[in-house]
Amino acid sequence: MDEAQRESLLQYLQRLLFQIWGCNLKQGNYEKNALLQAIAAKWRWSKYNEPWQGKKAVVCIEDAIDLPLNFCQNCRKIWMQMKSRGNYLMKSRIKNLVKKMLGINRFYRNIDARLQHLSDVQREQTSQVVRDEVKQWTWERFQRTEKMLKDVVQQNIRLQNSLDTLLFQQNLIPCHSDEKIRMVFLFQVASFWPSWESFYLGCVGDERIDVHFLFLDETATEDEQMKSARTFLEKSEILYEKYEDFDLEKYRPHVMVMQTPYDEWHRHQEHWSSVYRAQGIRLVYIPYGIEISDTEDSHRLHFHTTVIDNCWRIYTFSEQMRKDYLKYALNRNAVRAVGLPRFDALYYKDRFVLDSSIREQSGGRKIVLWKLHFPKVIKENGRELTVTPSLNLYIDFARCIKEYEDLFFIFMPHPRFRSKKNNVEIQQKVQILFEQLASCKNVYLDERDDYRESLVNAAVSMIARGAVLGEAGA
Repeated sequence: MDEAQRESLLQYLQRLLFQIWGCNLKQGNYEKNALLQAIAAKWRWSKYNEPWQGKKAVVCIEDAIDLPLNFCQNCRKIWMQMKSRGNYLMKSRIKNLVKKMLGINRFYRNIDARLQHLSDVQREQTSQVVRDEVKQWTWERFQRTEKMLKDVVQQNIRLQNSLDTLLFQQNLIPCHSDEKIRMVFLFQVASFWPSWESFYLGCVGDERIDVHFLFLDETATEDEQMKSARTFLEKSEILYEKYEDFDLEKYRPHVMVMQTPYDEWHRHQEHWSSVYRAQGIRLVYIPYGIEISDTEDSHRLHFHTTVIDNCWRIYTFSEQMRKDYLKYALNRNAVRAVGLPRFDALYYKDRFVLDSSIREQSGGRKIVLWKLHFPKVIKENGRELTVTPSLNLYIDFARCIKEYEDLFFIFMPHPRFRSKKNNVEIQQKVQILFEQLASCKNVYLDERDDYRESLVNAAVSMIARGAVLGEAGA
C-alpha cells in the first residue's frame, strides 16, 4: 500500500470513528469513557502501529483520533451560526438524502416483485440496468455528501486559523531595537540544505542576528529523506545543537526558519507549526522544490499545507510564482519574491568541483544529468492518477543509453525513488531500471544529498516533473 492509499484509508477510518462516537452520544449504548479509550486504541494501532494494550488515557474525541483542537465545539458553533442565520440547507440536504435512500430501498423491492413475472433473461437484463442506475445514483449522492463534509472541515479550519492568529497576536515576541534578532533554523532533511545554505551563512555572519542551528531528529510517517541528516551535518562539518537539548521557551526566538512544509508527515504534533506560531514565534519558509505541476493535489501541497498557512514570511523565486500564491494560498500576504538561496550556486560555480572519481570515469565526455522525481501516485476524483512519467519510458531509455558512448550520464534519483512504501509493481519496475543502468559503463549513480556539484558541471540536464533542477534550468 503506498502513502496516498494509506492516508486515504486513515481519513476514512477517522470519519468512521467520529461517526461511531457521535451515534453513541445519541443512543447511549456504551459508557462514554470506555468507548473513547477503545476508539483511541484503535486509531493509534492503525495510524502509529502502537499496541492495543498500551493504553494512553485520552479525555476527548479530538485527542483520541487526532482531530484539530476544539473540533466538536467549532462544529457546534458552525451549526448554531448556520441555524441563527436561517440556513438549513445542509440539514435539509441530509434529511432529503436519508429519505431518498429509504425511497430507493422501496423502489428496489418493488422492482424485485415485478421481476418475478418476467423470464429469466429479461429478469437478469432488467436487474443489471437497475443495479447500474442505483450504483450511479448512490455514487453521485456520495460525492455530494463528501463535498458537504469537506465544507464543514474547511469552515473548522478557518475557525482554527482565526484562533491561531489571535494567539499569535497575543503572544507575539517583541523585537526591540537595542537587542539582537534571535533566530533558529529547524533542520531535518539533508537534501534540502541547498535551499538554505547561503541564507544561513549570511545570517551567521550578520552581527545583528543571534543564530542557533537546531537538528530535530524525528519524523512522523516519512523517513526516507530524514535518515541521512545527521551523517550529512557531520560530514559537512555544520555545527548544530540537538533540538531536545535546547531550551526554546527560555530562548524565545523572534524568528524560526522551518525546513519542510509538511507538519503531519515530518514532525510529531508537539513540533507542528501551529504550536510555534501560538507561542508568538514568526515562522519563515523557503521552498525546497518547485511549484510547477497543476493538479488539485499539487495545489494543496504547494499552497495549502499547515506550515504555509502559519508562516509570517514565505519566500519565492519570482513575481510570476508569487502570482500563483496570490491566486491559491490563504496566507498570500506573507509571500515575498526575493529569489532563492539555492540559485547562488549558479553564480559561484567554481565552489562545486566535480568529484575526481566521476571526472575520471567520464573521461572528458560531455555530462548529461538525469534527475528524476520519485514515482508519484495521487487520488483525484476517486481515481488513482500517476502524475510522473511512466517508469516504462525510463526503462526503455535506460536500455538505449549505452549506445551513446560519446556522452556520460549522471543518474540522480529522488531520495524516495526506491522507497519500500511504493506498491509492488512500482518497486519491481524501479529494480529493473536500476539494474539496467548498472550495466551501462557510461552511467554514474549519484545518490548524494547535495545535487549542486553534478548540476553545475553538466552540459545538459534532463528532469522529471517536480525535480528541483527545473527552476535552475528555467
